[in-house]
Parts: sequence; C-alpha cells; structure tokens
Amino acid sequence: MLLKNGEKFDYNKEEFVKSLPKGKGELVFQLAKRYMRERKKTEKGDKRRFDSPTSFDIEPFFNYVDPDTQDTCQIRYFKTSKMINQGGVSVPDYSPYEIEFPTSTKVFVKRNELDLAWFLYHHPRQATSPYNTKEKPSFFYLEDLAKDAEIKANKGKTRASVTAAIWGDDGLKEAEARKILMSYGHGNVDSLTEDQVRVELETRALVDMKSSTYFLTQTVGKTVEIKAAIQEAADLKVIKFVASNNTWNYLENGNPASVLVSVTRNQNRIDRLAEFLSHEDKNNNLEHIIALTKEAKYRASQPEEEKIEDVKVVQEEDVMP
Repeated sequence: MLLKNGEKFDYNKEEFVKSLPKGKGELVFQLAKRYMRERKKTEKGDKRRFDSPTSFDIEPFFNYVDPDTQDTCQIRYFKTSKMINQGGVSVPDYSPYEIEFPTSTKVFVKRNELDLAWFLYHHPRQATSPYNTKEKPSFFYLEDLAKDAEIKANKGKTRASVTAAIWGDDGLKEAEARKILMSYGHGNVDSLTEDQVRVELETRALVDMKSSTYFLTQTVGKTVEIKAAIQEAADLKVIKFVASNNTWNYLENGNPASVLVSVTRNQNRIDRLAEFLSHEDKNNNLEHIIALTKEAKYRASQPEEEKIEDVKVVQEEDVMP
C-alpha cells in the first residue's frame, strides 16, 4: 500500500497501468548509472565503465514539496502494518523498514505489485520537488525493451529515408537538392557540384533525429522557396543580416539601408525572415527581393565594364577603312 502524509494514497491505477511497458513479463527497474560506482578508466581511456553495487537498499518513503501548497509531503510504501506502544502512545509500525535489492542493478517487480512499481517509478534520490525532475533525477528508470527497439527502428527508418531522398534514383532532383541546401542558409550553392550539394545535405540531415526529421519535412514548396531566395539574395549582396543590430537590411552600394525585419536572439535569422516574408509582410518585399536578385544575378553574369570597352574598341578597329 501507499500512504501520503500518513493517509491512504489513491493514485490513478488505470492510467499508471497504461503508462507501463506492454507485455506480460515482470517490470524491470534499472538503477540509474549516476548511483553506480565508476571504475577507473581503462589504459586506453576510451570509455567510462560502471560497476554494480555489491548490494543496495532504499528507505520505503520519500519526501517532496507540493507545487500547489508548497507543503512538504511524504509518500510511504509498506506491505504490512501494526500498532505498537511507543512511550505510552499507540503508533503504527510499518514493514518493511528498508526495501532491499539483490546484487544486481536491476529490480524485478511483478505486474500485480502496482504500489511498489508506482513507488519505484516515482522515487527520487533526494526530492525537493514533486517526484523525479531534471534537477532531481530518478533513482531508477523503467526498462522498456519494446519501446527502445521501436525508437531504434524509427531512427534506422528515418536515416534510410534521408539517404534514399538524397541518393536514391527516385529522390530529390538536383535543382530541388540545391534549393533545400540554400534554405539551410548555405552560401554560394551555385559554385558547388551536384555531389558536393548532396554530401553537404546528407551531413546536415544526419546530425541527429531532429535534423533528419526536419530535412524530411522540407519539400520544395513555399517555405523552402522563400529560404532559398533569402540565401541567394544574401549571396548577391541584395540583403544582409546586420549582426550588430540583429536586423535584416537591404543593401545599397554595399552598405546597410532600410530595415526589413528585426531578429531576436533566440530566433534563427533565416527562419525569422522567411516567416516575415510568408505571413507578416504587407509591402511585397519578397517580390522586390526576387526582382533585385534577378537583376543582380544578370549583372554578375555580364562582362566587366573594362572588358565591354575593350570589345567596343576592337569592333571600331575592325570597321575602320
């Protein structure tokens, strides 16, 4: 049974059962590594290794601070209780006095021992806030091999999808790959070969699951088109992010001019400008930026003025009698 401040504690057993790993076998609670002894590093010094404690036990209760009342509360687990005389006063005596565990870092609990499972699941090492938190991590964590396998499988599937999208015959076309890389904020994409573009995309997309998921949600639609337009405009010095002011500005003669939008410190600069151009812009700045970029791109493709003058001189010499 469980007690809260000496009174029977009723938790939502149905919801707790739903949160447990699926299956019919015993529940396995793994002792958190932070409570194991760390071995000395091997001679190679390449990995940290942990030893299991020879044995360990925990008190059958823990304290926490109620977030609503700020009162200190106590949760106690017990199997049996009886009343004993203590200094002429009848008081309850709870058993066990300690919860003992064998010489293993794993604790096996039968599924019908819900109170013990709930107690171990929520047991913090030193609780000053409700149950286990990031500041006060749990003494145990509940092993879920099926869930672990599912997570690993999802990671593998996601990585395979990224690889197929980048390198597969039915994956991204070259133009699409270039636009997505530009949407990441990669400069001067036009100067890269197709293989360089795809290698760089793969490097960015496989950093972690978040990066892979982000990559797979990017299609050559409005958001990617806008981000690609932003990067191309920045490459051609149509616009610039001015770090000292945290603003995107138009450039005139290479110098910052009118402000497009401000960026807060916790915002990604390209995401912020793309959001502004997609949803907040009332003055058709996107069309203006695209027009200026096309003009700048055309100018960049033309011969330099000196070369143009040389061509005129040659032409004049050719027509002279």
